[in-house]
Amino acid sequence: MQTPVIDTNEIIIETEKLPSFDSRLQITMPSSCIKKISARLIEGGMQQTDDQLVQILLKVCVDEVFARQDRPSVWSPSFTGGKPVLPEGDGDFCFEMMIDQIPDFDVPPFSDFTIRRPQLQISEDLIQQELHLQCLESGSHEATDAPISVDHRVTIDIEIFSDDTERDPISLDGLVGRVPHAGQPIVLNGLKFNDLSQALLAHATGDVFEAEISLPHVIQTDGFSAERHRTNITIHKIEVSNPLSVDEVIKMYGTPNIVVLKSQIQTSLQRRFELDQIAFMTEDFFRQLLEQVEYSPPERILKLRELEVAQNAFKACRTNGGTEEEAKLAAEKAASSTKRSISQSLKRQAIAAVLSSKNEVQLSEEEVQDQIRNLAALQGKRPEDFRQELIDSGKIHAVTTQVLEHQLTRLALAEADVVDIDPE
Repeated sequence: MQTPVIDTNEIIIETEKLPSFDSRLQITMPSSCIKKISARLIEGGMQQTDDQLVQILLKVCVDEVFARQDRPSVWSPSFTGGKPVLPEGDGDFCFEMMIDQIPDFDVPPFSDFTIRRPQLQISEDLIQQELHLQCLESGSHEATDAPISVDHRVTIDIEIFSDDTERDPISLDGLVGRVPHAGQPIVLNGLKFNDLSQALLAHATGDVFEAEISLPHVIQTDGFSAERHRTNITIHKIEVSNPLSVDEVIKMYGTPNIVVLKSQIQTSLQRRFELDQIAFMTEDFFRQLLEQVEYSPPERILKLRELEVAQNAFKACRTNGGTEEEAKLAAEKAASSTKRSISQSLKRQAIAAVLSSKNEVQLSEEEVQDQIRNLAALQGKRPEDFRQELIDSGKIHAVTTQVLEHQLTRLALAEADVVDIDPE
């Protein structure tokens, strides 16, 4: 067994505690350690440039920092004071970095919470409605100039305005769904809008109009949490469908008979409702956690997230033809208007980390893949295609976070006061 190149205990780490469980570290690797590492590299025929050697020294030091931490980190470490450089002559290798530790704030016991749990009986009427929709979707479709009515398939854009006048609106483009009967929600690209269908009726292709609607739970966030929001809706396409018969659908799916098909539909509806149910309960649980837990994220992490938002806004403005000055203003507005939502998002992430640590919750890759399959099915997409979309858009981490929060909510349900309610 090869002996270690250096004794990492010789690395000096001076720690200054900061608010929000953050720390500033001054790290010093003695010149004697640098010489030993350089000699071992040369001995092994791995001569390094100065920049390459700096990267090796950084890795050794940062690994030692993590090894000495008595609690894990939530946020990424960051280097301060400029890029570390190789010392001249026999100097020590010194640099400064910031690192946090998982907070140890108090979280009320699960038994203190009351979580609302929607309940739904998958009735024969619901099964028949879904069968009717499957007959329509399996048939042929033709664009029409007629006003929107029940069973029409529509393609629309929705621009949602915030209850915070400083926030930019949310734009949802190219949403596709079928108009249901009165009183039923319309599902557009997997998003369920409870009261939008009534606003769509009688409008025609090309119409642009305002409507006040409630939002799906998954896009209710800071600045978009009011009961109803003003929206601009653009109708791009209306299609009328020539449905297949029930017998044709049975043949297309390869099911033996209508009884088996209905059983499959019931299972599918139940699974879809369970996804909505856990999403609702998770939001209900974390809303209470955010209200009851006292915590502010580290200032450096807040500024980093604000910078990312500003950079994205600047880039988007320039891509859309905006001037340099317009892009700067867009960046400033985006960073300013999202301060509170960024803080709440980071606080929620910290709460999840603390609860996961205390309850020893660990996620498997299969659990994440299962959620991706569920979400893909809601949007009628192949799981591998939907997964690639998430990767390309940088949202794959959001699914992992979602699965973790669902796990924590299920743990809480075992001890919390659970109140059954009708589905919204």
